Amino acid sequence: MEQYSEEQLKKMIINYEKRKVSRKKSYDKRKNDEDFKILNRKRVMEHYWRNQDEKKQYYKDNNERSKIRSHFYRYKKNNRIEEYKEKFPDRYKYITDNYPKEYYSISSSVC
Repeated sequence: MEQYSEEQLKKMIINYEKRKVSRKKSYDKRKNDEDFKILNRKRVMEHYWRNQDEKKQYYKDNNERSKIRSHFYRYKKNNRIEEYKEKFPDRYKYITDNYPKEYYSISSSVC
């Protein structure tokens, strides 16, 4: 990884912010244009159809993870994490192995 000086980093950040503002202005000018809306919708639909199989595969791959998370959220929201630990030790182990401590600790409010 390259090492940049402080001046280079500051310059990069300033340029990034300028680019961001410029792109936002450009988008704000174009967003209400009917041609832009039509082309954008077309682009979005093409992207959807091109990547449909990938998205399905993603959901298949992460199905179990999603179920475990949502189940854990339900228990955490109702302050029943200890009960969850007792009933589902394998699921709780999965959560503790794959998520940071703030996620599953009793005192945190991540939900």
